[in-house]
Amino acid sequence: MFFVHLNQKQDSKKGIETYTGKQTDAGLIETISDLSRKTLLCYTLTDFERIINAHEKKIASLLGQATVKELLFNDYPNSIKSLGAWGGDFILATGSKQDMAYFKNKGYTTIIAFDDMIA
Repeated sequence: MFFVHLNQKQDSKKGIETYTGKQTDAGLIETISDLSRKTLLCYTLTDFERIINAHEKKIASLLGQATVKELLFNDYPNSIKSLGAWGGDFILATGSKQDMAYFKNKGYTTIIAFDDMIA
């Protein structure tokens, strides 16, 4: 796994205002919260990808927006999770060191391996 800086700083305050202006279903919020909790309890990459994909789709639905993967990386074969304000500073991508080249080829120069980010 690795992090990619998108060079698209988002206004977190505006993102929060967009979210708080929407009527939300308590069940959807609980589903999103449950998916967040499940990320802490997965033991395989396959399970982690399934959970972050579901989480990303639920958040996109809640905000009425496409996922970052749909917008920017629809041909990337692995999973992508937005971090921070929707579509903002960083994404988390699953994949190998070789998969980092995909993002470099698209012009993203700040790519940080998971182990380097959390060290």
